[in-house]
Amino acid sequence: MTASPARPVVAGIDNSTFGLAAARLAAAEAVLHRRPLRLLSADPGPTASGIRDSHPALAIECETVPGELADVLVERSRAAHLIVMPTHPDRFTSPQPADPISAQVAAHAGCPVIIGPAGSAGLVGTVLLGVSEDAEGPAVIEYAFVEALVRGVELRVVHVWAELPGGALSTVDPFAYDGAAAAEDADRLMAEALAGWTTKYPDVVVRRQAMHDPNVAHAMLGLSTYAALIVVGSRHHAGLSGLLLGSVTGALIGRTHCPLAVVPTRCSWPAPH
Repeated sequence: MTASPARPVVAGIDNSTFGLAAARLAAAEAVLHRRPLRLLSADPGPTASGIRDSHPALAIECETVPGELADVLVERSRAAHLIVMPTHPDRFTSPQPADPISAQVAAHAGCPVIIGPAGSAGLVGTVLLGVSEDAEGPAVIEYAFVEALVRGVELRVVHVWAELPGGALSTVDPFAYDGAAAAEDADRLMAEALAGWTTKYPDVVVRRQAMHDPNVAHAMLGLSTYAALIVVGSRHHAGLSGLLLGSVTGALIGRTHCPLAVVPTRCSWPAPH
């Protein structure tokens, strides 16, 4: 029986500086996960030549896409290991995604989508997993563990709470904020989310960090300065693409200092070959 081909890393690129950075990031991911690379663009040739020169052993396919690239990427995500997209750096604090095209793909893709800022290879630093009050899907958590494992780096699990939780208010003084108690609640939430995963991936060093910040996205953006990759889940609600992703994830797109991986909660991970 002939083995089915490995699912590729698919990159949607152009010939700009940002497109070249995305192609380099996609090539690094393909090498890291031992996957072929497929470059999709209106004119993938010039970028592909540079990638072939720097990765001569990597299997690279190019495909010219004359129509809407976002629609093609969503369709290809059903049989891809990973989608990689470029984005323009944007540090504004609007809750809307700075890159609506990347947000559209991330909101509807059937596999993880990495959105990388220009100049970031995504291979230096820790893997950062953002855990919300809503239970993270197993695909999101396992993706973060796998990425930390293949990189040989620490997995930093962070929960940022914006509101003062009820358990953190003193019964004596309702205005006394017990930060230590709130941090314990946040750490317990992370421990419950990670239950079983540390046993499955014993070689991954995990560090949990609880933070309070009225602006969760702002706190995550600060942490992205020291990370190789941020991993978050997508929230599929009715509405615009940014709302489909969730307000925090939508606000991170196009603004992180390192590549951002948006993992659909409904996808399986690791992806089959």
